[in-house]
Amino acid sequence: MSITKIVVAAVAVAVGCLGQAQATPPSFEHHVQLMDAVKATGIALDINPFECTDGVEGFYTPTSKRLAVCQDHATQQGIEVSWTLDDFNTLRHEAHHLVQGCMVGENFDNKLGFVYGNPETLVLNNLGYKQTMSVIRLYQRAGFSGVIIGLELEAAAVAAMNNPLEQVQDINRFCF
Repeated sequence: MSITKIVVAAVAVAVGCLGQAQATPPSFEHHVQLMDAVKATGIALDINPFECTDGVEGFYTPTSKRLAVCQDHATQQGIEVSWTLDDFNTLRHEAHHLVQGCMVGENFDNKLGFVYGNPETLVLNNLGYKQTMSVIRLYQRAGFSGVIIGLELEAAAVAAMNNPLEQVQDINRFCF
């Protein structure tokens, strides 16, 4: 998928996109199940590791077998604090990168692939035009390729779906 396809699709439906739908937030327990599914793959789940600096919300590094969440209100390295909605969003986003890593090559080989057959629709339905374009501009300024931007958009859209139990199913379906 090229960045051009995403932009063209975004422009085509821009008039119809008035913002994200607000869903009832899943329970903390559903996110704990997502954390457990991540760990079951052999990935270490790090909360507030030393790499959490200003502007870093989280990361997934398959070659190191690590997924990290940098909590909004962290006060000390490695110490978990109360979870915010943004923290849960970061967990869902990074967990989707794990699933993307299970789509191509060998697990944990640093290769990611798209999970959804039509990621453009997924992105626009869950992020809307304005947020999609914001993500595209952010990653373009950072020098990322169109494919990487597309993978980031898909992860952002899945996080916005706010359905950690579906992500648990995806981990079980694609990573084992």
